[in-house]
Amino acid sequence: MGAGVIPFSVHDKNIYFLFQTVFSGRKTGYLIDFGGGLGAGENYQEAAVREFVEETETMYFSNDLQLAKRSIESVNAQIPIVKALFDKTLVEHPDYYCKRATVNQLKPKDWQSFFIKFPYRDITRPKLCMEK
Repeated sequence: MGAGVIPFSVHDKNIYFLFQTVFSGRKTGYLIDFGGGLGAGENYQEAAVREFVEETETMYFSNDLQLAKRSIESVNAQIPIVKALFDKTLVEHPDYYCKRATVNQLKPKDWQSFFIKFPYRDITRPKLCMEK
């Protein structure tokens, strides 16, 4: 069982989706969600939130991309930010998730991917996009 998130932003009347590219293994070259397996006691949403923060190495909400790093402290600091985005999106659009199609019918995978609205981030600007 697992879960992931496909973040999207709206900017200048355009919709932008954020995916990660896989460079090795069976999914090489594919664009995929930010996700992974459910941890002990986690539900799908909690796993997707945690996995997004971990797999982006905390860069999305970092004020300085060069200094972003994945540590217990930085992950724990960003989880509430991402959870709030999940809560806001899913209250407004409770159907913004889907179950992943099963490729191998002999080993079906129970997986949910969530489409969550994130603030637009222009990485050419030095400040975090959420700052006013």
